[in-house]
Amino acid sequence: MLKRAACIALFLLPFSQSHASDALERIEAISEDMTSLMFDAMLTEMGAEGVDTSKLAELVPSTEWDEPMRDAGRCVLDRFTARIGDDGVDAMLDQMEARLPEIRAGGMQAIDQLGSLLPEGISEAEADAINSECGMTRLIREKMMNPEFMSAVMSLMSEN
Repeated sequence: MLKRAACIALFLLPFSQSHASDALERIEAISEDMTSLMFDAMLTEMGAEGVDTSKLAELVPSTEWDEPMRDAGRCVLDRFTARIGDDGVDAMLDQMEARLPEIRAGGMQAIDQLGSLLPEGISEAEADAINSECGMTRLIREKMMNPEFMSAVMSLMSEN
């Protein structure tokens, strides 16, 4: 019995790792897209208010994940999977992917009205704690708070 269980576990291990890899690739792509859409919406909204955003557009931080972001993403996905299982993570990612066209079309208003994309079984407070414990919150803050970009945003806002 034990030998058979070990064989089954060894057989399923690559599938589990494959799912984790696929989920990581999906969350990375979703995060990059959503962040890019957020920056685009911000620039569009500022432009609609008469702000020349051409220089600011050149300073928008990269939305691409690097290895520390992937490590934090793995941690977040592991914790989410432990709470809601693979099916719950897949459903969450499906929902996020389905909302991207809505955000793309609706700009900042769509982002403001987005609401929670969390699945049942994980509260906002739990998700915040997981993101913080995994280092994702800090990494995102560092990326978004790029000093050159933020200085340019503040400068443009003070001019108008």
